[in-house]
Amino acid sequence: MLDDYFTKNIVMQPKKDIGDYVESQGIPVPRRFANLSEARASGKDILVRSEHPQDYSGVSGLFESVGLRCFDDPCWIGYNPVGNDDDCLREQLADSWRAKFLCRLCGFNEEKFKGDFSVSYWEYLDGFNHKILADSSVKGRYHITTRNTEEDASGMYTIWDNDSQQSLHYRPGGIPIIIKENMEDLIDFYEKIRNLDRFDPNHCPLVEAQSVIKDGRVNHYFLQYHKTRDFNPVDFDAREISEADMISFSVVRGATEERIETHKMTVAIPGLVAGSPYEDIYSLPIGDFSYLDLREDTGAEVGFVFLERMIRDTQIVFSVFERGESLNELGYRLAVCGHSRSSRHFKPRVSAWMDKKTLNYLITDKEIVEMKQKAAKTGKVQTIDIDIVSDGRKAFARRALSN
Repeated sequence: MLDDYFTKNIVMQPKKDIGDYVESQGIPVPRRFANLSEARASGKDILVRSEHPQDYSGVSGLFESVGLRCFDDPCWIGYNPVGNDDDCLREQLADSWRAKFLCRLCGFNEEKFKGDFSVSYWEYLDGFNHKILADSSVKGRYHITTRNTEEDASGMYTIWDNDSQQSLHYRPGGIPIIIKENMEDLIDFYEKIRNLDRFDPNHCPLVEAQSVIKDGRVNHYFLQYHKTRDFNPVDFDAREISEADMISFSVVRGATEERIETHKMTVAIPGLVAGSPYEDIYSLPIGDFSYLDLREDTGAEVGFVFLERMIRDTQIVFSVFERGESLNELGYRLAVCGHSRSSRHFKPRVSAWMDKKTLNYLITDKEIVEMKQKAAKTGKVQTIDIDIVSDGRKAFARRALSN
């Protein structure tokens, strides 16, 4: 990964400072305010955004960003009134359990890490929140999530592949036609940002944007630039490499080498399974690994930070939500569930999504239970070997022949 201006020149407030730069290049950005008093005086609806130097290329969503109204309305549990006191507001958001866990996990000095935290004040624009990412393996392929910020349960995940479009919806009624038909314009907006002088055009950033409909037109605003992976194109068809006993995945991001790779997929992680104390997770090494994500063990705060820090290679994700096993639930998970979900899908080298049938082809429910029990008992990560090949559009996998 090549350095760009912002990796060579670390800024204390990546959201605000990069927003200032992007706006100076003629790209719309919501209004920012110098301090809490100025924000209140504007009479606007204000979003208080967390800022930390690691936000540009580190863990996503480590600190909360919340509406200013949360500090004024007694109905919001967990926030105390701040008046015009910037320091009081900052201290409340700086007290992040996730950040404390990350510091212990990685050996960071907690006081210094917390001392680098700050906030910025942005005008809140209602509308449609997007995360846009150029595919790291296929030119002209993009991954876009869309959430109606007025109706949090409406989500859409769109794969735009050289003018063809595949969309996975969750309660699609909250996403109007004008937004669904505006994806090409949104991609142009993304590419303008990606190709600005201070960024590396070969990188595939995760850009957060807000779309606002006004007078029948869709207007896009930049919110955040977050680093993921460099573009590394491939030129092969996984169907020609896969073998007859491999099962296919239709929702894929990222590619393997031009061969069947064998990965030791983590199934059960000590500290993230029932019966295993969180303390077990601190003894695990930090580094790249592959993961069979069963969606069951990662609701805890420790799971969020650990997996965000760790997943960097190949993962297979079991997509199931409370109401069923459709891959359309992916639209919910990625669009509605915030930065942690989207980062875990978009940052690894390869992500492939499966349903229950595919899961049971790779591992049985009985094996999963036994491996979780063993992880809790021994304090050791439990894995299985998986063969996988992906060309960025289609992936195939099986239990490795060595199993």
